[in-house]
Amino acid sequence: MGAQLEREKIKDRTIRGKATRIASGRLPQGTGRTGTAYGYRYDKATGRRNIEPSEAVVITELFELCATGLSTYKLAERLNQVELPSPLGAKWHPRTVLNILRNPIYMGVTYFNRRQRVHVSGKRHTYVDRPQSEWAVIDGATPAIVDADLFRTVQAPLDQPLVRPVPEYTRYLLSGFLRCACGGPACGHELQRNSKYRYYRCINTVPRTNRPRTCDAKGIRVSVLESRAWAEVCEVIQDPETVLTELRSKHGATTALDEEIVRGQATIKTLAAQKQRAMRLFTIAEADDSDVKRELARINKLHLQARSRLAELEGRRAVSAQFEPMAEKVKEYCTLIRDRLDQLTFDQKREVLEVLPAESRSKKTDSYESCSCFQVPTKYAFY
Repeated sequence: MGAQLEREKIKDRTIRGKATRIASGRLPQGTGRTGTAYGYRYDKATGRRNIEPSEAVVITELFELCATGLSTYKLAERLNQVELPSPLGAKWHPRTVLNILRNPIYMGVTYFNRRQRVHVSGKRHTYVDRPQSEWAVIDGATPAIVDADLFRTVQAPLDQPLVRPVPEYTRYLLSGFLRCACGGPACGHELQRNSKYRYYRCINTVPRTNRPRTCDAKGIRVSVLESRAWAEVCEVIQDPETVLTELRSKHGATTALDEEIVRGQATIKTLAAQKQRAMRLFTIAEADDSDVKRELARINKLHLQARSRLAELEGRRAVSAQFEPMAEKVKEYCTLIRDRLDQLTFDQKREVLEVLPAESRSKKTDSYESCSCFQVPTKYAFY
């Protein structure tokens, strides 16, 4: 009990001592990472940081180069090329550069109680930000190395997600539209990292850690398959009526959907009656409890399936009801782009493939082996 009381007293004195130093513009701690930030040296006499000129030049250059558009990776690479040691004496890492560019002390703003240590597991800990209302500003503790405008200018690109340009040779037009006879999707790949030899192959032809190879289909050259697939798309778009017919087939006729919805509603009504009979048997104790429970479980399962199917049908009917007024727009769209198909960009071609119904992108065939769409000996089908 006495030891616990003494710990509380020590904690209270420590908190009051830190509050006094903060109020006087001094850092609460003068050792460790708090006092020895890169670009500064801690002055024990004043309790404040002083600028280290040789390191301040590096800090200023980092901010100015980042404002011109250089990434943290390029900045770290430059510092390592001139063999300038990092704050810990090792090579610079992009994360180290990012931490410096994010740190507000370099524009003269010092926060205390900004982060807290959180236990993760075992001996592992991490640091997370506290609510901003708990932060304390220490006025005059750190002189600015860069002005506030430059600091805020640098934050804007750092807040943007990094978008890396995708090389053309890694983009595949039919990715997501091609499926093998075994049921697995086909994806594009390069042969031994050579962009000249690009193929589509079924993902099941490659063994995984959790399953063996299950498909023996051979790969198809990208140049062969994509050219024939796009020729088929061009042929379909030349006749808007074919597109409309396939769209109607895909979404289903409104009359047929209405009939199926009526059947689904009748099924749900029948299951409800069966459930009531089972409950009545359970109430009057004319059947074994376990048998009744099994029957109720079966009925509930069928009822859930029927409700799910009914909701799906009603959704399809709503789409079908909106389709007919859009038929003329579909014709206008086909007429508009059919003379410009060869001028479309890669992304525009992908959009066309997304818009067209699956059946209109391939001639229907019962056999994947004899896919008439491409006239190639393959197990793959374009859908």
